[in-house]
Amino acid sequence: KGLIGREADNRAKELLSLVDIEYNRLDSFPHQLSGGMKQRIVIAIALAIMPPIIIMDEPTTALDVIVEREIISKVKHVYPDTPIIAFPKGAHKLYEKYACETGLNIIAVDSELDRDFVKDILQKKVIVQGNVSPNLLLKGGAELEQDIKININKFRGQPFILGLGHGILKETPPQHVQDLVHFVRSFS
Repeated sequence: KGLIGREADNRAKELLSLVDIEYNRLDSFPHQLSGGMKQRIVIAIALAIMPPIIIMDEPTTALDVIVEREIISKVKHVYPDTPIIAFPKGAHKLYEKYACETGLNIIAVDSELDRDFVKDILQKKVIVQGNVSPNLLLKGGAELEQDIKININKFRGQPFILGLGHGILKETPPQHVQDLVHFVRSFS
């Protein structure tokens, strides 16, 4: 935004406050900050340009749930119309606690997570995204089509975003991705 002088200082104070960093840390070198502080500063830097959309890939991994909830709450305060999607990779059965305690809008789930747990527990608390295995996408074919059909039927009736919990493996043929889109559209 081209801020200088007092305006720049005020914006820096605002952003550091948003992520619970004391303003006097502004001149600190990275080696003088903890891992969690570095992670929070990166969040502040990302928010500095006032983006129309915020995509954060595990931005709070090194932070405990209480600090994470506070940061999510503050980001929601500044950007009230922006949904927050979190992917607590490796959370396993702690997904429910994570969904309840962080204040996120959407939780991305791992394809290894039990579908009954996702439907019966998570989907009642928060919008769920994910549950297609990247290995299954790599394999493609009838097994992928059947898995998508199971997911769509299982999670139908409540908010659900069919997606890839761990992305797309680089070896995946583009045709398999096109097949995924076709399968989803034909079942929806």
